[in-house]
Amino acid sequence: MKKNGIVLLITLFFIFSISIIILKNLDDSQNFIEEVNLDHSLSQLKLTNENLKDEIINLTFNYKENIDELLEVTTFGIPFSYGDLNLTIKLEEYFPSNCYLNDINSSEQLNNNCDRVVVENILYQYDFIEILNQLKPISNQAQLKYFLDTYYYKTKDEQILTIGNNFDFIKIDTNSSKRYLDCNYELNTYSLNSSCNFIYELNSKELLSFNFVLK
Repeated sequence: MKKNGIVLLITLFFIFSISIIILKNLDDSQNFIEEVNLDHSLSQLKLTNENLKDEIINLTFNYKENIDELLEVTTFGIPFSYGDLNLTIKLEEYFPSNCYLNDINSSEQLNNNCDRVVVENILYQYDFIEILNQLKPISNQAQLKYFLDTYYYKTKDEQILTIGNNFDFIKIDTNSSKRYLDCNYELNTYSLNSSCNFIYELNSKELLSFNFVLK
């Protein structure tokens, strides 16, 4: 019962804090728009995105002692809605793999650096390496998806679709005790749809990857 109370309290505060940043954004956006000559909707979206990213990183840092309880709830997604703004945030732990793509230049390195499940599910290693070398460096989820899609369209190797989460574009010491969080959210406001993904280290708040897409 005590644990459920802690989870509820943290979740309510998380929702409250995000709601405050949304309201603050509505006030700040007018000042932002006065400084730059941009379309109102795009300016609003840009400012909201920056505020949300900073607030989520700060909130999880402040509650790092209870991060497991917070992740119990946010892993499934938390929805927010205010006026014309709709938002769903999903936050989960990020576990790095050994298959860091930017260090792979040959089939030999692919076999040595990546797990067996990865190697056995790449039917055309020559094409995989050729495309990878053309597209490196890969630094975010969108680029990783483009690489895997390119390989799939060329080879029709459907097995690649089952191992997309086994590749890394972030170089992390897998023996480290540091914890990493992966945040995804869908943001809809002023008839604009967007998605954001960023990965960061919990204690240092270091941002390792950031990708924002306007749909």
